[in-house]
Amino acid sequence: MQANIRAHWKGSLKTGKGHFTSKNPLLHETGYHFSEQHPNKRTSVPEEFLAAAHTACFNMTFAMILSQNGLEANFITTECTITYSGDQVSHATLHVNASISDISQDEFTRLIKEAKELCPIGRAFNYPVSITSELFSHSQNE
Repeated sequence: MQANIRAHWKGSLKTGKGHFTSKNPLLHETGYHFSEQHPNKRTSVPEEFLAAAHTACFNMTFAMILSQNGLEANFITTECTITYSGDQVSHATLHVNASISDISQDEFTRLIKEAKELCPIGRAFNYPVSITSELFSHSQNE
């Protein structure tokens, strides 16, 4: 069994905001922000919450790391796939697409790895996390 959700983030950690995309209509287009909560949106699918939490936390952690390095993303979109084996989560896969001006591929890869290691939600769970990423030039995100 797998659960899948996509989180999109735009802007810095403090001024940016994001939204989730999901096949579940209760979670689809639900926004998230560093200082806002949306208590009127609910779902009863825990694996989607896990994926949502992981993607949103990763995006905000990555935005923070970018800010600490004098950078800001034009956008960060992270997709999380949660895989179950038996009755437990066995693995999570994050796929990150981002557009960031003035960053090299090597620096992008380094900062993605740093965000993966620092993401509080990712660190909170006892399952392996793999990550893939794609850096888009500014003209590709338009």
